[in-house]
Amino acid sequence: MYFLTSKMARVRNLSVSVANGAISLVILLIAPMGLGSSGFKGISKSNEKDKLII
Repeated sequence: MYFLTSKMARVRNLSVSVANGAISLVILLIAPMGLGSSGFKGISKSNEKDKLII
């Protein structure tokens, strides 16, 4: 079994937390802005031309 020293465990934990933080920032901040600028509007509202004229 391989055991980490205290210093190596601290470095590993720091690197994992930085990676998790970067992924969280991408998901929470950058991805919604990208979806908004790419034209994704969600459920589209009907236009005037879509209404049935009787």
